Amino acid sequence: MFKKRPLILFLSFTAFLLVLFSTTDLKSHKVQPPGYYCDDPNPYQSPLNCTFCHSSFTAFHDSTNFILQMGTDTQSLTEVFSGVTTYTPGVKYFLRMIATSPSAVHGFELTAVDSTMDATAGEGVEVTNFAILNPINTSLISTTYNFVAHHNADSNRVWTFTWTAPTTYEGPVTFYYAGNAGVDTDTNSGDSIFVAHKTVGWSGLAGVGSIENQLNALSVFPTLFDEHIQVSFNLKKNCMVIANLIDLDGKVVKGMLHENLSAGGFNRSFNLSGLSAGVYLVKLQVGDSYAVRKIVKD
Repeated sequence: MFKKRPLILFLSFTAFLLVLFSTTDLKSHKVQPPGYYCDDPNPYQSPLNCTFCHSSFTAFHDSTNFILQMGTDTQSLTEVFSGVTTYTPGVKYFLRMIATSPSAVHGFELTAVDSTMDATAGEGVEVTNFAILNPINTSLISTTYNFVAHHNADSNRVWTFTWTAPTTYEGPVTFYYAGNAGVDTDTNSGDSIFVAHKTVGWSGLAGVGSIENQLNALSVFPTLFDEHIQVSFNLKKNCMVIANLIDLDGKVVKGMLHENLSAGGFNRSFNLSGLSAGVYLVKLQVGDSYAVRKIVKD
């Protein structure tokens, strides 16, 4: 009988430590979450979210309890709207996370991954050029990847920050985020976890780079085509020229040109038969800059 007492005391003390450290950990997460828990596929093959610590519920895949808005200025964020669907390279955007749940306390975590993300390798290009506007309630977590998150979670339901679009990448970017609508009891039970994502495409028409120092003119004819197009341009100096046909999501449909060319005028013909009808972009890249022209397949 008495031999059981040390075992009972040990188990009780272990349980006490687990509760103590769990509570301490949860309190620390109210200040700022640890990063890597916003349901994004990067850098893990199996996405993680807030249920890693708050395990009472399965995460709800829902974009109505935590809404991500996106606009080009703070004034545009004064109204509730679904947000921007495309981004222009190099432009700064204002993002706002809004929690609509009536819970006592709220927190969130967010990051961004581009479409070159390799789900098998668990790696992708970082597109997390975030900046914090209000450090009182918002944190920037800088690790291998950058995350935006709550700071000192309380009854606050709105967080605003900025994201600067990449200047050279030409593809869709997805914002992954997880939100915690908590009961504020410093335990890991009773909280509701929500995960969602928002994808913005690359606005190729708006993202025309300046290459006047290398290129005199670029023309594509006809703009409404059936099978063939003519691409004309005039180079001011010798350089590498790359021409691709891309869709409105920024994905390369056909590689057309990849050559070192000397200064002078060029007129190239390309066979684009076999394409589905729709809108495409001819992207001519000279060095690190590019120009884009829209064409339509009849």
